Amino acid sequence: MTDYGILTGIVDEIGLVIGAGSAVVFAVKGRARWEPSEEDVPNGPIKVASIITGIGVGALYAISINEYDYSFFFGTMIFASVALFIGLMAYTILITVYTFDKQVPVSENETRTIKVIGGFWLTQDAKEKLQNNFPTTQKLFHSSAYDMDMIWPRVSRGLTKIAFLIAYFSMIFGGGFGVASTAIILNGAPQG
Repeated sequence: MTDYGILTGIVDEIGLVIGAGSAVVFAVKGRARWEPSEEDVPNGPIKVASIITGIGVGALYAISINEYDYSFFFGTMIFASVALFIGLMAYTILITVYTFDKQVPVSENETRTIKVIGGFWLTQDAKEKLQNNFPTTQKLFHSSAYDMDMIWPRVSRGLTKIAFLIAYFSMIFGGGFGVASTAIILNGAPQG
């Protein structure tokens, strides 16, 4: 084991908190198809979710050591479950309405389909084309050679991605805090 001098204790505790957060997040999440679908949504959200969940789990545990209050943990479990449910409903709507297929080349003769996140509103030109010539936004996107800037303003796409991340975090935090609160309730008041 590495000796961090006077920081050894705190480094150990940080490792435990990050490990607990990651374990809870991955137990709830796994590697799922429902995480943000576009490749340009960075992998950072899962790291942020792990750290915040670890902080939350550590805080819940610290509260349970200092003053175990069954009703607090039960309330946290219920609140977290509601957040998880609302996040799932919002995410389902976002995936259904704002995710589009894009063909990308993988070789000279082959393409593959990836999912991309569209925007909350269309460009003026795209609105007019959609009203006059195209039955769906997906077909309009295809006819534009998958040029996202022709269909959605960048700010529209950026805000949609933020909404995806909020819903995603709601699911991860709700699941993580709900599982941690339930575990503390089942374990009873820790002996500190």
